[in-house]
Amino acid sequence: MNSKVYVILDTSASFKTDGKDALQNNLLVTLMSATAKDFYIDNNAEAVFLSWNKVLVEIEPLTDEYLPDLTFTSRVNINSMLQLVIDSDEGSRFLLLSDGVFDEEETKELQEMLKEKNSYLYCVAVGADADEHTLAAMAYPRKYCYKTENVLTALRELSFRTFLPNKQEETPTLRRRRRR
Repeated sequence: MNSKVYVILDTSASFKTDGKDALQNNLLVTLMSATAKDFYIDNNAEAVFLSWNKVLVEIEPLTDEYLPDLTFTSRVNINSMLQLVIDSDEGSRFLLLSDGVFDEEETKELQEMLKEKNSYLYCVAVGADADEHTLAAMAYPRKYCYKTENVLTALRELSFRTFLPNKQEETPTLRRRRRR
């Protein structure tokens, strides 16, 4: 299975409070580290990491010399997210890490575009003050919001789930390495 997941990290100014900026940076490194593991590489899973406030900007891959550090400014522009969905292939997969500071009209517009493109959005609530209700309303097709401690579960499910009705999921299994 070849799957590509757009991992979108909300980098709006609301993350400057209550340590949410550090949490978001740590989640980014965690997800980048996970997708660099053999399990994701061997199963042809690809992740594209994007920071999101006024525009969506691709984040450079994690290396020994480079540790990403997100900058938190302004307010997210829903139009840049809508454009990403429009420009992506049908059936694309998106993982949004956010505190859910969106108005109802924005969530409805995104939801309609996801349905139109038959694409999938999973949301992860970042921060103690995250609006899980709004994030769950944005998610498609399943109205569910993950907590930060389950971010790797969300990534794995989104990367490998088939989303085909009435068909058993064909997700890869973890292979344990034998100790010598």
